Amino acid sequence: LASTPAFWVYKATSGQAIANDTWTLLTFQTETLDSDTDFDMSTYKFTPTTAGWYYLFSQVYWATATDATSILIGITKNSTTVNHIAYGTGYNYYYDSVAISALGYANGSSDYFCAACYQNSGGSINTAADEATHFGGYKIIGA
Repeated sequence: LASTPAFWVYKATSGQAIANDTWTLLTFQTETLDSDTDFDMSTYKFTPTTAGWYYLFSQVYWATATDATSILIGITKNSTTVNHIAYGTGYNYYYDSVAISALGYANGSSDYFCAACYQNSGGSINTAADEATHFGGYKIIGA
């Protein structure tokens, strides 16, 4: 048995500006793992081709000391910025990060997952351009 499909992507070359008070789809530049070519680097969607339960995780690391009283990261199903299956919340007081993990069921054909984030610092702030801002997941064996 294998934990596939599996993927892991991250921001490599540039951070991403996240507008104030708006859910924003996270974009990625580097694909380290994509066992079954189920992650689309042009739409930033993971569409597993095998039905089952998936362990999904994501993290955003902020490239700023700008304070934000609410930083949220969500994993969405069949939407790029709404229909969260789970989300985590935190604060940015000095180059902080927020991480999340969740379980999601995919039908193996049309269901897809994305990572999105939200912040309310009063202006746009940038994510870091390194492996600390990432999105990944894999099929749970036997599920």
